[in-house]
Amino acid sequence: MRPASGHNLQLGNSALRPLPPLLHLLLRRHPLVEGSSPTFRRPFRLSRQEKEKVHKQVEDALKIGLIESSVSPYGAPVLFVQKKDGSLRMCIDHRALNKITVRDRYPLPRIGDLLDKLHDCTIFSSRDLQSGYHQIRIKDEDKPKTAMMSPMGQFQFKVLCFGLTNAPAIFQRAMNKIFSEHIGKFVLVYLDEILVMSCTPEEHEQHLRLVLQILRENGLKAKLSKCEFNKAELHFFGHAIGKDGVAVDPQRLL
Repeated sequence: MRPASGHNLQLGNSALRPLPPLLHLLLRRHPLVEGSSPTFRRPFRLSRQEKEKVHKQVEDALKIGLIESSVSPYGAPVLFVQKKDGSLRMCIDHRALNKITVRDRYPLPRIGDLLDKLHDCTIFSSRDLQSGYHQIRIKDEDKPKTAMMSPMGQFQFKVLCFGLTNAPAIFQRAMNKIFSEHIGKFVLVYLDEILVMSCTPEEHEQHLRLVLQILRENGLKAKLSKCEFNKAELHFFGHAIGKDGVAVDPQRLL
């Protein structure tokens, strides 16, 4: 097992969906340091079990159009990390590419600042986007930079990758743009997590309709199993929030 910070392909049956619509808002570039050369690393040796998992993940990604065949001079190896339950997670080691990428300094929200905006809200809903990064396309000229090396050949991504150093900034910028009129009023956004907050049930219904409409207009999909609706209290980034205020999530203390 080779521990590394890489891109988690994050594919499962629940992730099978059409490629996101080609929206100008969601197209982002990944500039590289001037004078840098394409990064390439030889594939790691994989076990039989790992090769089978790679084959399944690549087949699924090709089927839904997240990746395509590549002849790129770039190449990042596939590896696996062990999850808490002992199962294996396929990742792509983009560390070499990240070293020559010009950093996007767009800031992520401070959790404390987000929690300060809860005001006197008494009813809450949360939505978690399905494999959020994969719902943002990248520009054609950047696709070769995401190339990965696998036992099945070389492939490159058509959507934002989880292991790219600028992915969080790019995603947060897109979400802030989409919800710009409502953030801090009745919506809080941290990457792919969206919190809707209201003072009355009537307001909350209107706010939820607006949020759903915005997601639909931008072709963004949420993961239903991670969504909560019309709650007096729910968990948001390690905190229990409700009408009585904010407290540390008891599960984080175990």
